[in-house]
Amino acid sequence: MASSSSTKPNPDNGTIVIVTQHEFNQFHKIDRILFNRLVVSLGRDPGEAMKVVAYLVWLEKMSKDFRLVSKLLHWPDPSLNDLANEAILALNCVESDHFPYNVKIIGVLPLTQSVTQKCVTIRYLHENRAQGKSSSASMGSMFGLGNMFARVLHLRLR
Repeated sequence: MASSSSTKPNPDNGTIVIVTQHEFNQFHKIDRILFNRLVVSLGRDPGEAMKVVAYLVWLEKMSKDFRLVSKLLHWPDPSLNDLANEAILALNCVESDHFPYNVKIIGVLPLTQSVTQKCVTIRYLHENRAQGKSSSASMGSMFGLGNMFARVLHLRLR
């Protein structure tokens, strides 16, 4: 079996960095574990779970807490499921051109606020949706969920 690799320009000094498929997979292993837990343990839809993980990786990047996703692996299932529900609310807001909620009912995202240690509101996410859309659109393929998604679908259809 041939080893594949990808090359990426290093923005720091213009040199080319070669990343093997194994290195790439190891880097995103935690993301795939979280995806697997959302789908297999919590029974969430694989497409939805992919979006949730992309949203959480985006939050990790925006909060600069680069252990955010890793910490979520230790959360109990009910809490993780509640965070996923909150992520879906946020994603619905990001994907909509018009603000879809009554801000008096859904203003603050308490679990999102808890994991990011920042005041994240549903209004903020809607106002910054262009950045969130482009991030989550590329995240699924970026962290190598394609094969995981196919395997989970195969398991669910058996």
